Amino acid sequence: MTGPDSRIATVPRDRQRTLADVAFANLRSAGYSTWRAHLKAAQALATVGKLAMAAHAGAGANGWPTQVEYAEHWDVSERTAQREWHLFGQAFAVEPERVDAELERMARWVLSEYAGRLADRASELGSLPADLIAA
Repeated sequence: MTGPDSRIATVPRDRQRTLADVAFANLRSAGYSTWRAHLKAAQALATVGKLAMAAHAGAGANGWPTQVEYAEHWDVSERTAQREWHLFGQAFAVEPERVDAELERMARWVLSEYAGRLADRASELGSLPADLIAA
């Protein structure tokens, strides 16, 4: 995929939209370049998986990790966690006051569906169906 005629393969229109597709489209609409939108979409999806994995590992004192507990679990600063939450909101077009609830909802769904495979298959998050957003 190098050279003057390099192109990203087109996505067949008859396949189901994925969370990665939605995140990419929202980030492109927000002004990110194609490359950066792909990168940021993957990072936003990783936050969903990381929150689910932190919950699975028992990081939340009250059953579900807060942003601070998430930061402690992953050994990142609280500011980094805030940036990850913000990126999730951009990627999935969530209002700032709803980011916590929507991120938790998606992470809970991931945890319920994939709890047995989270540790070694987190890369599958991008192929989850996009209709999860509307649930």
